[in-house]
Amino acid sequence: MNGAAQRIGEADVVLLLGQKLDYTWGYGGAPPFASEAKFIFVDPSPADIGRARSVTVGIAGDVGPIVTQLADEARTHSWQDESWAGSLKASADEFRLGIDALAIDEGPMHPSNVSQALHEFADDYTIISFDGGDYAHFFRASFKCNKPSTWLYVSSFGMIGVSLPYALGAQAAFPDKRVICVTGDGSIGFNGMEIDTAVRHGLNVVTVLGNNAIWGIDWQIQKGLYGKPVWTDLLPQRYDIMAQGLGAHGEHVTSEAELRPALKRAFGAGKPALVNVDIGQIISPVAEAAISRKLGSHG
Repeated sequence: MNGAAQRIGEADVVLLLGQKLDYTWGYGGAPPFASEAKFIFVDPSPADIGRARSVTVGIAGDVGPIVTQLADEARTHSWQDESWAGSLKASADEFRLGIDALAIDEGPMHPSNVSQALHEFADDYTIISFDGGDYAHFFRASFKCNKPSTWLYVSSFGMIGVSLPYALGAQAAFPDKRVICVTGDGSIGFNGMEIDTAVRHGLNVVTVLGNNAIWGIDWQIQKGLYGKPVWTDLLPQRYDIMAQGLGAHGEHVTSEAELRPALKRAFGAGKPALVNVDIGQIISPVAEAAISRKLGSHG
């Protein structure tokens, strides 16, 4: 969660645009929200309005047109104090700079090293499909989503394994756009054979796979709670060779010096590509927060 989102408890009014108040938002409780916060729900499904908690205003309808109506109405008002909104942007920018600063110059690469390199090959119109826990977090935290329909991420209940199928679907729908799949070595095990689908149908997605030989977020949470991992260790498999065997371009990256040249070759290969990047076993803020919540509940 970025620096701005962490301040959700400061909001006195919360506008939810098709957002379900599931476990990721404490079902609308306090925390993470202020106990006195008023909620405005906008959702195409009337049945979902007020499902998790009572609402102050419920609006049933398509999110897009309603947002347009709200924006048009907002332009007719004079807003006296926009300092809080500006401070949220500053919090988000500060958080993003902190994520970038985690990149290291030696030893096993940090995911932030990979994220920084990938920035050089993506723009606002690039479609990026994220998948996995710890590894993908650093990309979602550092990339800005400036255009609609350019980010594809796992839903609350449709979890790991979806990023490659999502990416292939996006490439089929938008053949002229650059599509990137960011996934981990655990996640690729679910649908990695779909590289064959990509090759057969000429869907030139570039997959940037972080390989730390663990089920990252589970491994880290197990270590934090129990002091040891339980059946969450993997092997440093050569997924690049698997990709080559399926007819795609595949490369293995073991150092930052190799990273950008390998990415350049992958994006210029003219066919589906997978870059298998060795990274360190780095815990993400998401896993750290999960451990803190669990230990705090028993403290």
